[in-house]
Amino acid sequence: MNFDDLTKTIVNTADVARFEGILELQKIEKEAQSHTGGQNDLFNLGLRLIIDGVSPQLVEEFMADKKKTLVHQFETQLNMIMAGLQATQKGHQPRMIDQKLRVMY
Repeated sequence: MNFDDLTKTIVNTADVARFEGILELQKIEKEAQSHTGGQNDLFNLGLRLIIDGVSPQLVEEFMADKKKTLVHQFETQLNMIMAGLQATQKGHQPRMIDQKLRVMY
């Protein structure tokens, strides 16, 4: 999802919550569940917690924890790409590259 799409989605979510009520966010949640991965997982978590009536402080805590996990996963993937491509360029054996990458996750 690009920045414009993300902005539109968040503003639409705020509009629905404000004018139709928090429980109407369930419609957005159903659509959002079809999009998974990274920022979508964070959005889906926050949306579900808001619909369930969780306090703003807990929503913030849960989302911050999820964000840390997602950032760590993304950094690990980037490190795997770098290590794998560097090993390939150096001519390392594919099985050795496989083992090197598997210990990273």
